[in-house]
Amino acid sequence: MFRKKKNTQPGGEVRIISGEYKGRKIKTPGGNTHPMGERERNAIFNAIGDQIYGAFVMDLYAGSGAIGIEALSRGANFVLFIDKDPRAVDTINENLRNLGISPFQGGAIQSDINLAARTATDRYPIVIADPPYDEYDPKIAKSLARLLSPYGALILSHPGEPVEIKGLKLLKTSKYANCHISFYQKMD
Repeated sequence: MFRKKKNTQPGGEVRIISGEYKGRKIKTPGGNTHPMGERERNAIFNAIGDQIYGAFVMDLYAGSGAIGIEALSRGANFVLFIDKDPRAVDTINENLRNLGISPFQGGAIQSDINLAARTATDRYPIVIADPPYDEYDPKIAKSLARLLSPYGALILSHPGEPVEIKGLKLLKTSKYANCHISFYQKMD
């Protein structure tokens, strides 16, 4: 079974790798979170390039908020961070405050991802999901298509081979050790 190593220690720090907040460190909540590595985050943002500038982004399984904060650092207009762990939500909101990021640019809410995918009324041009691999469920991955605006991009970190998602075209998958990152695009 593919698994991300769980972080069961108290929170640490993660470095923002590019943009306005380059080099700044943010806190991680510890517990069961495991922030995505710099190499993988850099690959994501290199792949989506200028699409991030001015975009509205949803960061699912947000943990420390590193992915969404990286998006804001590179010019995203707004990021909604969602995580089910209240410690993660508190950590993200603290990180945003410490970086001077306004609530008009981003905020974190506590919610189950499956519930959020079923009930969200807003649609986003970019949705990034980095679920813990021991909680990864292809059915939930398939429900994330509902969150995308027309021609929106879903970037999904997952174990094993990518899943086929109705209404989305798989553009590419890259492998980093046990991590696979798949890039999908909504077709309407």
